[in-house]
Formats: sequence, structure tokens, C-alpha cells
Amino acid sequence: MHKLQLYSLGRIIVRVSFHATLREVAGVSETELSADSLRELLDVLKSRFGDRLHGMIVQGGSLRDDVVILVNGQNIAHEKGLDTELDEQDDVAIFPPVSGG
Repeated sequence: MHKLQLYSLGRIIVRVSFHATLREVAGVSETELSADSLRELLDVLKSRFGDRLHGMIVQGGSLRDDVVILVNGQNIAHEKGLDTELDEQDDVAIFPPVSGG
């Protein structure tokens, strides 16, 4: 499994880390991507990693209720959600649903 992949369109670069099952599906633990907003970042993730990963994060154009995304440690659910704007060198952590008991 690769530690880091770079995928840039020449704009704002953010670091994205995948956790648990998302890491397995993506095949990397983290990557750097170019996007101006979280919504755009998810579109880039879909084009880079495919429908399976995207479907684990987004459902019907909205963030799945059981997925947590942190931007610089702040839960986007408490901010602007998918409309959260990204800045150069932001850290985006994406956590899948937690299961078990």
C-alpha cells in the first residue's frame, strides 16, 4: 500500500487521509489533491478512486449520515458541510461508519 500519492490540477492542494475501510478501498492511507471546496474534493476523489469509494462517503449528493469528515480537526457537520471551503495545506480526514460492539 502506498503512503502518499499526488494528484493536482494546479490549484489549492490539500492533504486527504483515509481511515479504516476507506483506506482499504482507496489503496492509500493519504493523498494530496487539488480542490477549492469539500464538494469539489469529493468529485475529485470520485474521478481518482472510483464509484465504490465515493459511494461510501456520499449518498444522493449529500454526505452519508454515518461518515465523519474533519478539516483541520473540525467536523464539517458543525461548519458548512459539503460547502466548506478549503485552503492551501488543509488536512482533510475522512472516517467511515464505525461498526462493532
